[in-house]
Order: sequence, then C-alpha cells, then structure tokens
Amino acid sequence: MWQFYRLLLILLSPIVLPYSLGYNRYRYSRIGFSKQRTRPNGPLLWVHAASIGEVFTALMLLDHLCIGAFPCGNVLLTTQTVSSAKLVCQYFRTHPILRKRGFHCFFPLDHPLCVWAFLRRWSPNIAIFLESELWPMMLFALRYRSLPTLLVNARLSEKSFTRWKYVPESSRRWLWSCFSGILAQSAQDATFFRALGAENVTFSGNLKYAASALPCDESLLLLLQEKTAGRPLWVAASLHPGEEEIVLSAHKRLKASFPSLLTIFVPRHPKHTIDLMRKLKRENVAQRSSGTLPEPWQEFYIVDSFGELGTLYHLADIVFVGGSFVPVGGHNLIEPAQLECAILHGPHMEKCQEIAALFRQHAAAIQVNDATAMASVVKDLLEHPKRCAALKAAAKDLASTQRHVLKAFDTFATPHFQHLKQN
Repeated sequence: MWQFYRLLLILLSPIVLPYSLGYNRYRYSRIGFSKQRTRPNGPLLWVHAASIGEVFTALMLLDHLCIGAFPCGNVLLTTQTVSSAKLVCQYFRTHPILRKRGFHCFFPLDHPLCVWAFLRRWSPNIAIFLESELWPMMLFALRYRSLPTLLVNARLSEKSFTRWKYVPESSRRWLWSCFSGILAQSAQDATFFRALGAENVTFSGNLKYAASALPCDESLLLLLQEKTAGRPLWVAASLHPGEEEIVLSAHKRLKASFPSLLTIFVPRHPKHTIDLMRKLKRENVAQRSSGTLPEPWQEFYIVDSFGELGTLYHLADIVFVGGSFVPVGGHNLIEPAQLECAILHGPHMEKCQEIAALFRQHAAAIQVNDATAMASVVKDLLEHPKRCAALKAAAKDLASTQRHVLKAFDTFATPHFQHLKQN
C-alpha cells in the first residue's frame, strides 16, 4: 500500500507540488531546501513539532536534553505553521545554548523528492516526532536509512483509532515499525497503538505538564492592570470560528450583573480577527494589534498579537479554553493551570480527553456546555471569590504534581541517545 502511495505521488508530481506549494515565501523550505548553507558539524537531533501546542513541549524537551542526554550536539526543530516558526526563532535567539546550536526550518512536503532533498540536506542522526505526526514518505525514508525514530507524547483519539482499523493490518504494522519506540500520553493511547500493531510502546503521562509556564510581559501586565483596575474581567482563549458567538452571548447575560465587565477575546488564529470585529460594535472594542488598551467604556479587548497568552493568564482569574465548543478537540488546560487560573472548557475535549477528565476529577476545571451555563459559572466565580480561589488552587496543584513525567521520558529516550554516542 505504501509503495503504491509513493509511486502515485511521483506520477502526480507536476500537479501535487505546484498545488501544495502555491506562491509563498516558504515554498523553498517546503520542498526540502533551507537558508542554512551547510549542515552543522557533529551529531544532529531532529525534532518535529507541527504547531504552537507541540512547540512548547518540544522546547521543554530540548532544554532538558541539552543538559542531560544530548549536551554537545546540534538541534534542528521543524514546524508547519508560521506562528510556531516565529516562536521557535524568537526562543532560539535568546537561549544560551540553542542560539548557537539550534536551527529551524519548515517540515517538507511528504513527497519522495522533497523528503529526499530534506534528508540529504540535514542528515539527522536521530528523529523525534511529537504527538500525532505520521508522514508515510518521511517515515519510509528514515527507516531506509536506519535512523532511530521516536514518536513522543503520542496520542490517538478513539475516532482516529476507529479510522485506523480500516487500514490493512500489514500497512499499519509497517508504519508503526518505522518507529524505534513510541511514548504514549496515557495508558489508553498505549492500548490503542498496541491494538493497531505497534510495538515498543510505553506511556508516561502528558509531557505538557513538564513544560515551563508561559512567559509574561511584565510591562504590558502593569499597563493592563492599571487600565482594568476595579473591573470584573475574564479571558476566552484560543477561540475558533463559531465560539465567539457563544462567548458574546455569555457576555450579554453577564452584563446585567456586571455592567463594567470586560471580556477578552483571544482568537486561535489572528486572521479570524476580521470576522470577530464584524460581530462586535467597533466603539466597544480595543484591539491589541492596533496598539490600543481597553478603555473604561469598552466592553471587549481582542488580543490578536502573538505570544501574549501568558500575560493574560496572569491578568485574569477566570479563563475559558477554546477549541472545545466546536469539534476541534480542545486545547491546553495545563498552561492556565500553571498560572493559577480558574478554568472552564466546552464539551469537545477529544484531543485532551484524559487531561480534561483528570482536571474535572480533581475539581480543577469546569465543563460548560452552552452560553447559559458559561455565564452562570462565570457569574458564580465572580460573585464568590473563595470558590474561584479554590478552583485556581486545585488547577495549580494538579499541574505541579504531574511534572514527574520527565523521568518516564528519560527512561524511554536515554538508550537511543547512548546508541548515538557509541556511533
């Protein structure tokens, strides 16, 4: 099956490559080339993290590996989104080790020619893929080169597991055999991988628990605290299209009890800001990308800038985490928990099912199913500071007690790095 897939891609190259690349400034990187003229000398660890959520985990692992199992080698981190690429480059510029030994480029298209160019260019010695990144042509090429390849913090939802069962067993086993080892997020994920034919599977707990807290811009935080002093406020973070209306409906219900309420919208992708602005009265909105701060008469603040979620989590006591009112699968509850926020989320937490269940089990987050329930919970937390404080403390305690997951990662990964040193 995979050989047929490979042959089909080659035959369709005149159509597939121009369509996939389009005309953009990153097209050369996507076909396997890079601005970096020469491969750095010495061993090279390659880590692939698709987008921002995975990048934070990757950066934490790189910090850990540069001190422990991989202290003297170089690092290549690939991503697939522009926002995650900006985050990586910014982080590398200020890191005491990775500013000299860290490199970034975009993940190539999963096409034989692009994969060949990429691997010929970088020649990594070991590869780590995060979460659910499965690219057949790349895995085929890594296996052909006998490179140690790890799938770390791996997850597989029940829906994906059901779909995978329709793939022929021989093809599934071939794909999983490309990995030297799989470190699953949970026992359930490990069970799914094994049921599909994967071997060398273990589980650790979600590595996002071990990531550093999101950074805070202290100067911006002080400005926001001055501007919002005395006002009740809450943050709706990582919102996807369809969720803004629900948050807006909750805001309208809350206004009756809190006339000076400030609702802070944080779209998951800044490009959605235009649509959001159409739904709100412009005179009632302050917009971060325009350089404005919320005035007392404005009801909404749209933070459509990059990398400022940590500052908002310091500002607000109450946070709704988006991607959970629409079938996206939810986003990271651990980040607001680390910064001691009272956390709400919607019913669609398929990608973070075990984390969400653990948070609810420890009374560290509240699930709300519609705008009415959201408004009711936010109202209760604003009116009862002790209940809000208890929810905040439970979230922070839970995030703190789960940081042991790095020990499981070390047990899993260290043998592969020892093998690298021996060669």
